[in-house]
Amino acid sequence: MNAAISALPASGGLVFCPPGNYSLVDAILRDNITILGCGDSTVFTVPAGYQGFTASGGSVSESGNIRGLRLCNFKIVGAGTFDQYKHLIDLNGVSDYRIEGVTAENPQGDHIYIGSGRTVGMERHNYKGTITGNKFRSNGVGNRNAISVIDADGLDIFDNDFEGCSRPTMP
Repeated sequence: MNAAISALPASGGLVFCPPGNYSLVDAILRDNITILGCGDSTVFTVPAGYQGFTASGGSVSESGNIRGLRLCNFKIVGAGTFDQYKHLIDLNGVSDYRIEGVTAENPQGDHIYIGSGRTVGMERHNYKGTITGNKFRSNGVGNRNAISVIDADGLDIFDNDFEGCSRPTMP
């Protein structure tokens, strides 16, 4: 996945993933990237100890945010073991993002984490996001929450389906 994203022009573009099974290890997203699959027949598997898709803007200012992300119509499956810092989709410092038509199963941490950054002392803020039409499933062993929102302004979450997604020992 990182090779496909790197092959896109600096202005971004589409990574179309036909039906199939793909290993996904720490895929780094940047501006104006769309990842498009063919529903549940496009399956990304994230092994234990890794994250799936990650986007992390480079500054405290919104002007440094990653913009225009679209993650659409695929299935992403985690290892189902517990590691609270390894998420299927991890966004920090992003603006104008949309996650739609994704089936997310058995993460180690969260299915989707909307955070404030991974660098100590540098908060990042997220703006104008939509999470809609997704299915969140868990075996109840590995995950924390379906969606954790630490820092977001203008985030719409609607028409999603949740099953077994909250680990009883997590806040």
